[in-house]
Amino acid sequence: PADYPTDHDDDDEEEEEEPSRDDADEEDEEQDDDEEEEHSASADSIPPPPALPDRPEVRLSIVHHPGYVAGESSAAAAAR
Repeated sequence: PADYPTDHDDDDEEEEEEPSRDDADEEDEEQDDDEEEEHSASADSIPPPPALPDRPEVRLSIVHHPGYVAGESSAAAAAR
């Protein structure tokens, strides 16, 4: 029989074991499950937002303000 190296922990050095890819996948799946549990409420169980009172739209247009020319800065209009 040939002498093949083994992966036994006979060394005095402490080596950190890296998780196998399968273990990492399982941890990811567990985290996904946890996230889903936190958001278990369905959209039907969430009440709609309160209705806002109807308000007339107020539009302010400084372009049509007397003494103001379209494209002119407010400082230029004030200097006149």
